[in-house]
Amino acid sequence: MGLAVGTAKYLLFLFNFIFFVTGVAIIAIGGVSLKELGPLDEQINYGITSPSILLVVVGVFVTIISFFGCCGAIRHSYCMLVTFSILLALVFILELAAGIAAYVKRDNLLNNLENAFTESLENSVRNNDTKWWNELQSKEHCCGVHNSTDYEKMFNSTYKIPDTCYNSTETPRAVYDEGCFNWLKNFIEKNIVLIGGIGVGIAFVQILGIVYACCLASAVKEMS
Repeated sequence: MGLAVGTAKYLLFLFNFIFFVTGVAIIAIGGVSLKELGPLDEQINYGITSPSILLVVVGVFVTIISFFGCCGAIRHSYCMLVTFSILLALVFILELAAGIAAYVKRDNLLNNLENAFTESLENSVRNNDTKWWNELQSKEHCCGVHNSTDYEKMFNSTYKIPDTCYNSTETPRAVYDEGCFNWLKNFIEKNIVLIGGIGVGIAFVQILGIVYACCLASAVKEMS
């Protein structure tokens, strides 16, 4: 029994170290994503940074949970080990629910985001405040929401296509074919793949952590 308890204890230490590192990594990813999407969120006012904020919160929560697990293993505390298992299971359920909800509503979210993007371009031109759009088009080599014809459709050909829509390296100058919404979709999809991969890894470690914590808690209860 002592050997089994010791093995479970050190395995739990290992998993909690992985939890802690994972939590720090999640906070870092959320912070970088928040920095990248902050200007975009201010422009379209759609709450696109909410997932980034959620990542930071989850990362902090994971690091706190890892502390509970370490304390429970060190002190052989049945109560703390059970609390650790419950919190870990709760986070796992919330992550699973959030992932399913995001997948089911992905098309609706993209449609709403596309509408917000279109409204942003219209308001920027009408208010003569196109600095953000000009910087985006120049940096990402895109034009309008879908393509350059957006300017003609929105303003009945009364608004000239901006210079930032042209490829200055070509002679004669050519308008960028790709719309800026494609850039946004690619950016989101790339980050979703990254977050999804991390989420699967975390889920696997969480399940193992729950199992070992329950085994250690059961052994501690029998010894007390």
